[in-house]
Amino acid sequence: MVESRGTRSVCRKFSKGTVFKSAGIVDDERKQRMVEYSLVTPCVVDFLDCAAKVIRARGI
Repeated sequence: MVESRGTRSVCRKFSKGTVFKSAGIVDDERKQRMVEYSLVTPCVVDFLDCAAKVIRARGI
């Protein structure tokens, strides 16, 4: 598992769909009653950083 900027927690509503897991973007690890999600595909962080820059630049 590749971690970029540490392990990321994902809210329950976001994690209900298995699209991201099926696509290999996130992975999960059950820890007792909790499930911890981690980012497997670090390029997603670059995409989100880029999107955030565009949003800031447009003042949205």
